[in-house]
Amino acid sequence: MTERFFFDDWVGGTVDIAHPPQTSQWVLETKLSDRNSQPSAEDWNEPGTGQAVPGAAHGTFICRNLKNPEETAVLNVLMQVPNAGSEYSILPERARQAATTLPFEAQRELAPLSTLKSLERDERDRIRNAFRVAFVDCVQAGIYPSQLNPANLYWDSDASRIVIAGFRNSRPAEPKDHWSDIEWIAWSLAKAPVGYA
Repeated sequence: MTERFFFDDWVGGTVDIAHPPQTSQWVLETKLSDRNSQPSAEDWNEPGTGQAVPGAAHGTFICRNLKNPEETAVLNVLMQVPNAGSEYSILPERARQAATTLPFEAQRELAPLSTLKSLERDERDRIRNAFRVAFVDCVQAGIYPSQLNPANLYWDSDASRIVIAGFRNSRPAEPKDHWSDIEWIAWSLAKAPVGYA
C-alpha cells in the first residue's frame, strides 16, 4: 500500500447533492480523514492478484449547507484509484482501469451496514447506544476515534457492548471533543433525515 493524501485541497470546495426534485449545495469545512488503500503499480499489474479489487482513496468531511448554514452533515467520498500513480494517467487509460467491483474500503463499510439495516429497530438502538458509550469512553481516555468505519466496530450482543478497534487515523482528544448524535451518521450507524445531506 502507498501513503498519499488525495483530499488536501478539498476543504473550502462545494459539493452538489441531489435530492429530487431539489439539489442542495454544501461547502466542505473540515477534513476528518484522508486515507487510501492502493496497491503498488507492480502488485496491481501482477496477473491474478491486484486487479480483482481496485484501490481507492477515502475522505471524510464535515460540511455545511450553503442555503441553511445551521445545517451540517458528514460527507464520505470514495474515489476509485486502482493503483499508486494511476491518478496521473490520461483519461482513456483511467477509463480502461475502471472496475465494476467496489473498492475494498467500500466493501468493508457496506457489509456491516447491510447487517445493521436487517436488524429490528430495538436492536439497532441498542447498538447505537453502545457505540455512544464506547465513543465517550475513548474520548475520556484521551483518544478521539476518527476512523469513521463501521467495520472497526465489534458488537457483543450478550453484553450490549461495542469495542472500537483500528485507531490508525485517530488523534488525541481535545477539550472541545464531546459526543454529538452526528457521530451515528458519520460512522454510518444511522441514516441522515431527508433533507439533511
